[in-house]
Amino acid sequence: MKKLADWSVMQDVHDLGETLGLYREDFDFAQCAHLLSDFEPLPRLGALQVLLSDQPYYGRALRYFNQAPWWYRCQFDAGETAGCVALLRFLAVDYYCKVYLNGALVGEHEGYFEPFELDVTGLLREKDNRLFVKVWAPWDDQILTGGEAMRCFSVKRAMVKGTYEHADGFIQRDVNPVGILDDVELRLTPGAALLRGWNACVSYHTGDAAARIRITAKALGNFCGCRGAVRILDPMGGCAAEAECPIGGDGAIDLTLTLERPQLWNCWERGEPARYTVRLALVREGAALDTVEKQVGVRSVTLERTQERTRFSLNGRPIFLRGTSYFGDIYLSELSYDRYYRDLRLIRDAGFNAVRVHVHVEKDSFYDICDELGLFVIQDSDFNWDHPTDPAWMERAAAVFAAMVRIRRDHPSILCWVALNEPDLWKIFTHGLLEQTAQDEIMLNTLCVKLMNILKELDPERPYIRASREEDDPESGDSHTYTGSLAVGTAYPQIAGTTEKLNTEFGMDVPGDVGALTRDRRIWGALQSVAPDLEGLQAYQYRLLRYYTDHYRLQKYAPCSGYFQFMFIDLCPQSFYGILDFYGTPKRGYYAMLECGGPLALIAQKTQQGFRIVLVNDYLKTFQGTVAYTVLENGVCRARGEFQAEIGPDTRVDVGDAVWDFRPDSPAELRLAFTGADGAVLTKRHYSAAFLEFPAMAGQTMDNELGMRTYHFSAPVKERVRIC
Repeated sequence: MKKLADWSVMQDVHDLGETLGLYREDFDFAQCAHLLSDFEPLPRLGALQVLLSDQPYYGRALRYFNQAPWWYRCQFDAGETAGCVALLRFLAVDYYCKVYLNGALVGEHEGYFEPFELDVTGLLREKDNRLFVKVWAPWDDQILTGGEAMRCFSVKRAMVKGTYEHADGFIQRDVNPVGILDDVELRLTPGAALLRGWNACVSYHTGDAAARIRITAKALGNFCGCRGAVRILDPMGGCAAEAECPIGGDGAIDLTLTLERPQLWNCWERGEPARYTVRLALVREGAALDTVEKQVGVRSVTLERTQERTRFSLNGRPIFLRGTSYFGDIYLSELSYDRYYRDLRLIRDAGFNAVRVHVHVEKDSFYDICDELGLFVIQDSDFNWDHPTDPAWMERAAAVFAAMVRIRRDHPSILCWVALNEPDLWKIFTHGLLEQTAQDEIMLNTLCVKLMNILKELDPERPYIRASREEDDPESGDSHTYTGSLAVGTAYPQIAGTTEKLNTEFGMDVPGDVGALTRDRRIWGALQSVAPDLEGLQAYQYRLLRYYTDHYRLQKYAPCSGYFQFMFIDLCPQSFYGILDFYGTPKRGYYAMLECGGPLALIAQKTQQGFRIVLVNDYLKTFQGTVAYTVLENGVCRARGEFQAEIGPDTRVDVGDAVWDFRPDSPAELRLAFTGADGAVLTKRHYSAAFLEFPAMAGQTMDNELGMRTYHFSAPVKERVRIC
């Protein structure tokens, strides 16, 4: 395998490249200098905004990247090609592309995350191959009639690429990634080759003595006399199963193996995320012509949905999801294996056992790491808010969705698919468009039906959520709650007494630390009005996240079966939803999740006479010991006590009630600790200014040029910041 290097690029500002035939062998650039720009060398492949702009995360200057297509050029030697199958493999191109090799069109593609391969056998030369790739990601100009005042919500997104062009404090309006995002590989294989887009789908139901693994692949070239040979290695590297099958006349390989008494994949607090290696070889006369391999896991996942509950089970037992949402960078090209590993390790260290990939698709290495670390993934599609509704667009969109399912379905970490995210929520933000429209009916009853049929065909054993945020929809069942944050004028303590079956979005966006914010003068300048309140904003996020998390965990299975904080890290320097800033520095909100989000948690619940101590256990084992509490005022101990406690697997218990008068004029500190019989601390908890929660925020500001939002305080909130 050879990675193609020495790329150059030019923008075809009049979109004349194809008309003029610049990809042809006999094309003379000198004759078209008045029509076409010069090619300029690229240091590497990646989003063009990152490579060619001084500021890729905001600014009207970015809009020109999407106003006309780009042409990439690469000249390379292939070496000996006689008798070889030649494949070009693109790991990621955003968004539309056409590929020309040595004057011939060899393929087209739509998407941004899907690796694709092109058979160039017979077109490849030993030397001086000329590869041209046209890439474009245009702006959308169709707006829902009546929704012009809120374009970022009502623009009809014709590309299936998630949340581009938001300008609502998430992704800045001028950002629309484009380019060849990752490596382009040339693979020469003597005789015959296996396409890399193959699957090893695991089928297992709780209680079965064995699992089935179905391998589907395709061979190209002269595969006459070849066989497909599969070997499955257990987590320790021993052979667990092996078999061979003939190759179909069209090169198809379809073989199912049985795995007896499999080791099950588990999330990290429930056991080992055991994985098996599936190795597929194309064999002729005992010799392997080509080999591919991947790791899979054996586990069963079910989703129970009724009017009372939305509950996942893993390997036959209910599981409480402690999740966060993730979008590591606007530009996927900038996310390396190391950066993924850092983020996912921090996610697990904070106690989370699940990640929601929000309205986009990550690189394959992200899912590999989740498989390894035992982290669940709820995988969104790229459908968010408003889209075109014509039949041709829906067919294209369904094809992109099917590609997502096909290339990611072998990962055991993927818990479920989300077909649509908030498909009609944009109406809340537009001017009076609160009625159900014909477009909504088409989205929900036509596009959704297509997506559901794809899931039932390609991945029938994995659960799905039809439309996230639709709590009463029998095919959805989850909720999003922003009381005290996006719902400006509300206070987060107002969620007290409410119940949710499964929350997949809640949170609070606040700026990070001054050191990071001052890296960009314009961002820092836009924050001057709230600069004195930065510490208070982070304190507010901390208290809100702590309150929400305790609220959901106190309802463990009665009815709540989990939560997903929105979101883990800022995806650009001026988007503040994360509990880590863009550079990976924790905000105070990260420590809130670190304190209250682990599998074994202590919670203090206010009562009329004082407080109740509650233990919540998400492990599958029993804990016994002593729960001690201490109340301090101004650093002086005012009360203390202890209770003997025992908590069984995957449950919650009330440990005991303590009497204490928490007064707003004298903030008290509450410390809790649960120790085992050997004196080791099993878990602990600290409440500063216990039960003094924040009133409603005053409002929010929005900088449309930067795509940046921040909240500002009312006098009562500032006073509470001072006390807390």
